[in-house]
Amino acid sequence: MKPTTFLVLLAATAVSVVAAGYAVLSESRIQPPKVAGGAPVFGSLLAHANDVQSVTIASAGGKFTIVQKGAAWALVEKDDYPVAADKLRKLVAGLADLRLLEAKTNQPDRYGRLEVEDITAKDAKSKRVTLLGADGKALADIIVGKQNYTTDLNGLHGIYVRKPGNAQAWLAQGSVELPTAAVDWINRTVVDVAADKIQRLQFAPTGAPALTVSKADKAAVDFTLAPLPEGKSADPDALKRLTEVFTAVDLDDVRADKDADKGVKAGVAEAATFDGLTLRAELLAMDGGTWLRLTASAAQGSAAADEAKTISDRVSGWLFKLPQFKAALLQPKIEDYLKKPEG
Repeated sequence: MKPTTFLVLLAATAVSVVAAGYAVLSESRIQPPKVAGGAPVFGSLLAHANDVQSVTIASAGGKFTIVQKGAAWALVEKDDYPVAADKLRKLVAGLADLRLLEAKTNQPDRYGRLEVEDITAKDAKSKRVTLLGADGKALADIIVGKQNYTTDLNGLHGIYVRKPGNAQAWLAQGSVELPTAAVDWINRTVVDVAADKIQRLQFAPTGAPALTVSKADKAAVDFTLAPLPEGKSADPDALKRLTEVFTAVDLDDVRADKDADKGVKAGVAEAATFDGLTLRAELLAMDGGTWLRLTASAAQGSAAADEAKTISDRVSGWLFKLPQFKAALLQPKIEDYLKKPEG
C-alpha cells in the first residue's frame, strides 16, 4: 500500500468515526459528560500518518514490532511476514481520534484498577503502543488500559489511557483495538478451498499406509476411498469431513522457510480440484508442532491459473504452524474412514 493511500484511507476512517460521534451527540437529549477540554491525545498524528515507520506493541507477555517495508508492512519477530494493512490503519486511526474526556487517578497504586500501570509492573494487564517516525522520534506513545462501559458517553466508546512517564491517567473518548499476540496482526488464512471443488486427495502420512479419496465427476454425491480393505466399506460422512482438509486452513504461527532440516518429515498430502488447481502440502514435525510447507500450481491458461498464482504469492518461502485438528486431518489413518461394524 502506498503511503498516500494509507493516509487517505486513514483520514476517511477517522472522519467517519468523528462524524458518527457528532451525530449521536446532536440527536441525543442526554447531555454529554463534562470533560477537560476534549483535547486530542495526539493532536498531530493524523497529519503525520505518512511519517509512521514502525509500530511497537508491548505488554507483560512480550513485545513485537511492525515496520514499513516499501509499500507494505512487516512483522519483525515473524521474519518480516506481511501484516494486514487494514488492522494497522485502524490502529493508527483509533489513536489519532482519541480525545481526553476526564482526568482520573494520578496515584500509581490505583493504576491497576484502570489497567494503565507500567507493563513491567507485577500482574500488569496494560498494553503500550509506540509509533515512531523515520527519525526515531515518537509520533505517539501511550499506555492503553481497559474499556469503560459504565460512564454515559451517549453511545460513544471510552477507554482509559496514560502517557508513559506521566502520572495522570485519563478516560478518553475513542476505541483502540490492540491485540497483544503477534499473529493476530496478520491474515491467518493460509488457504481456503471449498470441499465441493475437490476431485482427488492423496495422503502419504509418515509411518502409515497411503490412501486416496476421489470422485469421478462433480455431480457424484459420495467420494470413494482407496485402497479399500477386503470386506470393508467407506464411511461417506467421515470422507466428507476429510475432503475439507484444505478448507479454512488457518495458521497458529508462521516462520520463514529456513532451517527446515531441523524438522522431521510427517507426511505429504496433495489435492486436485475439478478446475485444475493442484495443492501440495509437506508436513514437518518441529518445535512441538506440525508445520506446513504449501505449494500451488495449475496449467497455464486453466481456470485455476490465477488462483494458483495468488496462493503461491502468499505462501512461497514460508512455513505455517497448523492447529492440531488440521494437522491430524492431513495425516489420516484409513481405519478412521471405514464404516464401523453394526452393534
